[in-house]
Amino acid sequence: MGEIFGGRYELVDPLGRGGSGDVWRVWDHRRSQYLAGKVLQQSDSASLLRFVRETGWRFDHPHIVAPLGWIGEDDRVMFAMPLVHGGPVSSLLSDRGPLPKAYVALVADQILDALEVVHGAGLVHRDLKPANILMEPTHTGLPDARLADFGIAAKVGEPRMTRVAEVVGTPGFMSPEAQMGADPDPAQDIYALGVVMIQLLTGNRPSADTPPPLPDNLLNSSLGRFVSGCLVDAGHRFPGAIEARAALAPILSAMPPARISVPDRTPALPPRWGPAGPNTSTLPLPDPDRPGTPISGPSAPSARMVARSPGSLQPGQGAPVQRPGPAIARPSPQSARINPQSARGHMQGAPINQQMVRPAPQGVRPAPQAIRSSPPAARPAPLVGPRGYSQNTPQSGARQSGSRPVANPQTGRSPVAPRDIVLGAGIAAGIALVVILVLLLSM
Repeated sequence: MGEIFGGRYELVDPLGRGGSGDVWRVWDHRRSQYLAGKVLQQSDSASLLRFVRETGWRFDHPHIVAPLGWIGEDDRVMFAMPLVHGGPVSSLLSDRGPLPKAYVALVADQILDALEVVHGAGLVHRDLKPANILMEPTHTGLPDARLADFGIAAKVGEPRMTRVAEVVGTPGFMSPEAQMGADPDPAQDIYALGVVMIQLLTGNRPSADTPPPLPDNLLNSSLGRFVSGCLVDAGHRFPGAIEARAALAPILSAMPPARISVPDRTPALPPRWGPAGPNTSTLPLPDPDRPGTPISGPSAPSARMVARSPGSLQPGQGAPVQRPGPAIARPSPQSARINPQSARGHMQGAPINQQMVRPAPQGVRPAPQAIRSSPPAARPAPLVGPRGYSQNTPQSGARQSGSRPVANPQTGRSPVAPRDIVLGAGIAAGIALVVILVLLLSM
């Protein structure tokens, strides 16, 4: 999956790039919904301060895309806002060319409705242009325009963050007084709206100095006169959004509505993402039988182990899985003893009270306590010689009539005849090797 900011916003896929940051589709794990996330590109103090100030403008209005929250992590900052699916109105203009007058007038009315709230809060947007007017698809075909990107918005009368000679805005959409470095004023947003309307009506982009001229058929219309009133000098221009919207209202009411189908321009979700968020059901489960699939856990063999049981897997394979083996009948202590007179050639040892030692089947790790000798029967402890043999038992093969071999409490073995030492030592060495393997595998 993608990178997660602050344990909440997960980056899904990039949607575009703005003047101050990249725009991503993000998944909000707290709200359980998709949002748009703007990640700051520059990390200098002035850009960071503008970025944080943009997140401070909170407006609850249907035609304003306001930030919902912001978060900083390491040297990056991101703020989240509602995701608008229709893209900017500039994309609609590129697809269709000049837009109908009634459609442009309704878009202008909705933007003026948003600017009423913005100007009422003492704020000037200062970057009104087609790229910052987002469209939401509707079933009716009527426009649903939303004002976005408050990155360079400024309060009226507050100290400016730019130098005296520095001009902030997009060339072609800035009023003449803004180009001269005047303080922010709501009338500057009205001028930018007039330029936007000319571009939507004609399809022509403005130059850096002057807006494109209106055609004659629009210049003499009521809508053309309204646009011209937005572009006059500051002293004769609409002072704010309230006055401009009041002048537009009778013009809009006299026009029949124009309908345009706005497509959903958000790209398809990437793999492993669905309408309800990350689709974890598509993640493959680990297969212990497939080579190269690591499985972590206490059953994974250690890399320090040199000896392996016959059932252990080779490196690159999954860890062996323990399964219960078949039950083996336990011999009684009396039946497990070996009669030295009838079983010559076998080592005479202590009774075995656990399962018989056998090679572990494939994928089965032997239990660490596969061999355990039972404690000797209660009797007086024999004297033990230097080699661990009982000194009250003859060392030769002949034994006293009726006597029984006495197990050494330290070794758990009974004395053997000298002629059986060689064979007994080999068998004991084999059992000791099995015990060592069991202990190594249990580490």
